[in-house]
Amino acid sequence: DMEPPMTALLDVPPNPSPRRVHLSMNSADNYTPTDFLRHRIWVDGQEQDESYYGRNLVLNSLEGGWHNISLAAIDLNGNEDSTPVALLVLVDAQGPVISTPSAPVGIWEEPEALIEYSVQDDHSKQSQLKVSYTLGQITREALPDVVLAQGNLDASGELLLEDLPEDEIVRLVLRAEDEAGNAADGQATIFLDLKNPRASFLIENGAEIGQSHSVEVAIFL
Repeated sequence: DMEPPMTALLDVPPNPSPRRVHLSMNSADNYTPTDFLRHRIWVDGQEQDESYYGRNLVLNSLEGGWHNISLAAIDLNGNEDSTPVALLVLVDAQGPVISTPSAPVGIWEEPEALIEYSVQDDHSKQSQLKVSYTLGQITREALPDVVLAQGNLDASGELLLEDLPEDEIVRLVLRAEDEAGNAADGQATIFLDLKNPRASFLIENGAEIGQSHSVEVAIFL
């Protein structure tokens, strides 16, 4: 056997791709089965040290940015395709950025809260981002939060949290994922002191509520 195999891709990797780039091959040879073909790979002109066999190849830990990737199939007799397949792949190594310019923090005295948020990514459009939220009640530090609400969101907008529990600590977690699978979390922890009125309300109505809320007044004022 002196005839080299033919190198062929079954699918082109998506742009952007994660740092682990998956290559589906459809190379063929007149004697060597496809699953036993080896592929020589170059990334940006540098030959990779690993041997890549079979139909599904994985390039690990590529840096973010554009990369020139070339592949040449080699059969069991050492015949190598002299016309490698070349492709250009964009690797996205950064997760989205979540911003919450109006998220409440610390002590919150209302049964509802309005959260303004926005998610941006360096490669994926906002319409391609997957954004979700989970509102949980913190019980003990070592236990998972008790889920109060959860759902999917647009990449930017406002989230209204309603019917918040009294005198509890809740945690809001926003999660965003881009097209390459990079994920990012943003969270806010809020103590809900719904029974403790504002200072101005206490002064105006001190005789009415001072006895039943004396401890809370002492702590939070």
